[in-house]
Amino acid sequence: MRPWITSDKSPESGRASLEFLVFGVGVMIPVMFLGMSLWSIQEAQLAANSAATQAARVFVQETDLVEASRRAERAALVAVKNHGFSTFSGFQRKCAPASCLSPGSVVTMWVAVDAPIFTSDFLPGVLGAETVMVSAESARVVSRYGAPR
Repeated sequence: MRPWITSDKSPESGRASLEFLVFGVGVMIPVMFLGMSLWSIQEAQLAANSAATQAARVFVQETDLVEASRRAERAALVAVKNHGFSTFSGFQRKCAPASCLSPGSVVTMWVAVDAPIFTSDFLPGVLGAETVMVSAESARVVSRYGAPR
């Protein structure tokens, strides 16, 4: 019977660490970009939700439509800035029935925020876009007894 010959010169020696390094970097970079993009989208969702909620809350507390609109927009901007975004990309108001500040009417605020997507030349973003628009809406009912003074 012949003894097993072990040699340090086998064709497979020393390649596992290189393969692991190349595979690790090749997988880890896209996963990191995906994680950072998902973090950004979640932060934009929180900003939009907070902005819509605060805008609706402030709007239903006013008695003058012009002042209510101005204060609601300012409240939404402050909420968006608190989450690290400079501005919102969309802001709309819907009222049902037609009169926004009449007692019992429902005011719905819609706010959209652009979330940055982390991309590179090798890893393009969603269809080449650098941002994704995230939106939220919040509804409040105007008090039957009128706005607090």
